[in-house]
Amino acid sequence: MAVVIGIVALLLIGYTYVGYPLLLGLLSVVKRKKSEQRSEENFPALTVVIAVFNGGETLRSKLQSLASSAYPLDKIRVLVVDDGSDDDTVAIAKTAVADLDVTVLSLPVNAGKPSALNAAMQQVDTAITVFMDARQRVDPNCLARLVSRFEDADVGAVSGELVIVDEHNPEQVCVGLYWRYEKWLRERESEIYSTAGATGAVYAIRTELYSPLHADTVLDDFDTPVQILRSGKRVVFEPGAVVIDTSQDSLDDEFQRKLRTLAGNFQSFHRHGWMFRLRENPIFWQFFSHKVLRLAIPWLALLLLLSSAVAAFHSGFWLLMLLLQIVFYTASYAAFVFPQLRESRLLSFALTFCTLNIAAARAPFRYYSGGLDVRWRS
Repeated sequence: MAVVIGIVALLLIGYTYVGYPLLLGLLSVVKRKKSEQRSEENFPALTVVIAVFNGGETLRSKLQSLASSAYPLDKIRVLVVDDGSDDDTVAIAKTAVADLDVTVLSLPVNAGKPSALNAAMQQVDTAITVFMDARQRVDPNCLARLVSRFEDADVGAVSGELVIVDEHNPEQVCVGLYWRYEKWLRERESEIYSTAGATGAVYAIRTELYSPLHADTVLDDFDTPVQILRSGKRVVFEPGAVVIDTSQDSLDDEFQRKLRTLAGNFQSFHRHGWMFRLRENPIFWQFFSHKVLRLAIPWLALLLLLSSAVAAFHSGFWLLMLLLQIVFYTASYAAFVFPQLRESRLLSFALTFCTLNIAAARAPFRYYSGGLDVRWRS
């Protein structure tokens, strides 16, 4: 029995991280969704919605980067939703850049991002809405690349790309590798038909397809795109629509952010049960392989470790598997205890892999214990 459990766990882990990407790559070549000829010189009016709480100087930099966009500034309306800030966010939003059409919507209390987005969308009158966070600066061609994808009438939402520009911090190198892996998957998925979810830092939608979010929604960048997917439109990934961030966060910060995101997945799964029904979900295979199985990895890894320990008494193969796992997890723990070891990419990778999967293991407990709060933190 231990051998059977070990084989199943090993196959599922291998499929999730290696088999699925290989099949996805092959299928994207065979069944690539052909896009219409796109022009980056078609400039419809759009609204950039930025929800912010105590944004301060971060918002100033954001607006200045938007003002440097290659997109015609007279076609850009910026709607800053201040969610009850108690700093100078409103004053900065109104005065930071003279060349942009910036409207500030001030909400009286810190209710959270979903409520801020719902309030903003009541005022949007352009056909295209672009959602952005306040933190990242915007590549000059970002808006044009996003909008160009809407020339395909089948496209309802477009996800941009978050680029980490400074990977000197060894903790962040493997986070950067993780992001590159994720972006490759999303690009292949959207070539086949559609991807599930978007990059929260930058994504665009056809305004008419927006559905109001629940006030406690954790992942607007998942819930909004999948609602658009359910309406019959595609959600695609545009790697040329770039926003730029720096890798200043610690591993603990990354862990807490990932834990919150993964816990939010359980909320989204609960609200979008149709995604688990093969006949209703046009990307059921991608969704199950990319989203669902990924959350099962920590439990599969535990089963693999335990079954290897039992079977190792009778099999050289399983003894080797056990030793490899012990070495890997020991390396991860060593990198956790001794930060200087994180300069090794291999040790840093082991630590990052374990950290993210510990977050995945804790995620359902965070969600079902009611430990999620969508209000901003100072």
